[in-house]
Amino acid sequence: YEVEGAVLERIRADFAGYYCDETQTAETIRDLFETEGYLCDTHTAVGVYAARQYRKEHPESKILVASTASPYKFAPAVLRALGKEAPADDFEAIETLARATGVAVPAPLAALASQPDRFTRIIDVRDMRAEILQ
Repeated sequence: YEVEGAVLERIRADFAGYYCDETQTAETIRDLFETEGYLCDTHTAVGVYAARQYRKEHPESKILVASTASPYKFAPAVLRALGKEAPADDFEAIETLARATGVAVPAPLAALASQPDRFTRIIDVRDMRAEILQ
């Protein structure tokens, strides 16, 4: 998608865009934890990385990165970012991350481990209509 020069300049006056690959995301997670003691999730790491890039170009700017995700939602990826092996089981990964970092698992998420699975059936896409009608 392209816009003409004058329109692009008007957009750039109010917006900036950056990207972050998986390696940069993992490096940001590790750096934040090692330097700030803050354990972040993968999405927040992308935002922090982008904010840091913006700050290099605009050092006078004040930046707020708002995060609502828990690193425990992405425990395997966060563990790998910290240089740890990630168990295949998500709940094991959550516990491993908690032990490795000392950061408490949010109570609602921790409670899920003891709950029964609610959805156990896999429906073939060809059977979806009939399943919905039932």
